[in-house]
Amino acid sequence: MKSFERFYQQYRERFFAYLVRFIGDRDLAGEIMQESFTRYLERYGDRQCEPRLLYTIGRNAALDVFRHRQRAAPMDMETPDHDGGQEQRLVVKQTCLHMQQALLKLSPNEQDVLSLVVSGDLNYREIGEIIGITEANVKVRVHRARVKLRNYMKKADHGGRTHQHVHR
Repeated sequence: MKSFERFYQQYRERFFAYLVRFIGDRDLAGEIMQESFTRYLERYGDRQCEPRLLYTIGRNAALDVFRHRQRAAPMDMETPDHDGGQEQRLVVKQTCLHMQQALLKLSPNEQDVLSLVVSGDLNYREIGEIIGITEANVKVRVHRARVKLRNYMKKADHGGRTHQHVHR
């Protein structure tokens, strides 16, 4: 049981962060996290501690919830308390909001693959196994999703306007 306890302590925060990004609901992510660790322990016990299996269980549990009810509204991003004062907090809050809006513009598949990559616990081969595509396809999807996200963020920085040059 000590092995599983170490596994839980090592992965719970990053796994929870992945679920929050994937689901968009902190409370539901917490429920699915607990359910996932419980299922993992029941199925694999202490003999095997692999994050890939945990993420697969969690992702499948979240997909089950999505199938049975409409996706919850995205969570409100809380602004970290910086020493930079009110102006700094406003900039951070706006950046978080723009990032959240940009992420929501991505397809569910793009959101999924980026959430798995950002978790940092899995390599591209493992992510491919979880979502049922090749490692090469994971790399392509990640690249394309990052390019789209970057473009969405640039548009948000410019207020959604495109620059037009006036010729005289």
